[in-house]
Amino acid sequence: MEGTTRPAQATSGAALSRIAAIGFALLLLVTASPQGRADGEAWPQSRPVPFGIRGLGGDDPTERREAVRDGLDWLAAHQSPSGAWEASGFSNWCNGKRQESGPEGKGKALYDTGVTGLALLAFLGAGYAGEPGTTHADTVQRGLTWLAGLIDAEGCVGNRRSQHYIYNHAYAAAALTEAFGMTWDERWHQAAQRALSFSAKSRNPGAAWRYGVRPGDNDTSATAAVMNAFGAAWAINEAAVRAGIESPFEIEPEVKEGALGWVDRMTDPEFGRTGYIARGGMAARPQEFVEQFPGERSEATTAMALMVRAACGQDLHATEMTRRGVRLLLQIVPRWDTEKGYLDLYYWHYGSLAMRQVGGAAWDAWALALDAALIPNQRRDTNPCLYYGSWDPEDPWSPDGGRVYSTAVAVLALGAGRAHPLRFSPPKDAGGTFRERTLVDALKD
Repeated sequence: MEGTTRPAQATSGAALSRIAAIGFALLLLVTASPQGRADGEAWPQSRPVPFGIRGLGGDDPTERREAVRDGLDWLAAHQSPSGAWEASGFSNWCNGKRQESGPEGKGKALYDTGVTGLALLAFLGAGYAGEPGTTHADTVQRGLTWLAGLIDAEGCVGNRRSQHYIYNHAYAAAALTEAFGMTWDERWHQAAQRALSFSAKSRNPGAAWRYGVRPGDNDTSATAAVMNAFGAAWAINEAAVRAGIESPFEIEPEVKEGALGWVDRMTDPEFGRTGYIARGGMAARPQEFVEQFPGERSEATTAMALMVRAACGQDLHATEMTRRGVRLLLQIVPRWDTEKGYLDLYYWHYGSLAMRQVGGAAWDAWALALDAALIPNQRRDTNPCLYYGSWDPEDPWSPDGGRVYSTAVAVLALGAGRAHPLRFSPPKDAGGTFRERTLVDALKD
């Protein structure tokens, strides 16, 4: 990184207790055999938890709430006046005003749309949907409005100058979809439907996604990115049906079939590992980081496949193959270690989404490790206009997204549980059709 040295963080008694518990919890979970359970479950289930900021592991949820709160405050401080988060230019802004000397950790401007989507997902995942009078309302509203304004005639969110623009589109689409599910605001419904339609159009016939529109090849990472929005949309449709109203989103059934077919092909049933473009292969890495961050130090694509399965409605306890995948994640839990190459915020984000669906003792063990990795490494020096509340961009994907990416994804991992049906409940007065008005009409209100 650009010469920034993170100050030493004091380790609290609660953090030490948490770290001590991790080894014992993981030993029990990784060595215990889940076979032979009559009910098909691998680990004890946990009860459903309400959404919003909450403690999802450890004895002191206050630490997690504070980490999420401070991360969101840092993100809010560095939103640009346009409503976007700038991967490269974020340091120019603090609370809407230009500043001369900002924090280091630049990413690439090509990914402004994607990091804006990730930042908004962090706010939405913490329960902040931009409703008038609520915390961070203006921040969320401006971000969503900026994304909606980027949608082109085909439904792609953002420009297509980058070879990897599908990631920008995918996370923007997820933010717009979740925003509708939490507010039932028709502005976001129209924008999300157009984005979902472009995602469906981009899928390879009979298969999944990679770079561009029907490029002919597929990969697990791009597929998982796109499936974030579809998972939310299916959950919203289910909530609508339960409420006795029309499903807001039209999604062709081939989307689910193609995604599941791809992760099935990429998953080695003997070990449960899902590959990037080859069955049972290792997680992908940028070429320049292959030695520093070896693929075998991460189960990112296995976590992504589990998330895709959960988004499609599969029970992660149901098969031996998925249970083996969960156990692989528990063998490589979050660990902030750049020297040995274990730091992978993107993996931790998807791992948290998957493990939250597994629940029970498996989630508790993952969450303990996640807390121990992230909370002590959050910046607690200076102020939010500089570093306070952020996470340093030190993982293999940080050169692209920069400090906005690293902070947004860390908050998302800590606030796992997004795209859950319980959070997408339509208001009591919702009804009729959501397809009668255009985005332009809605924006006139």
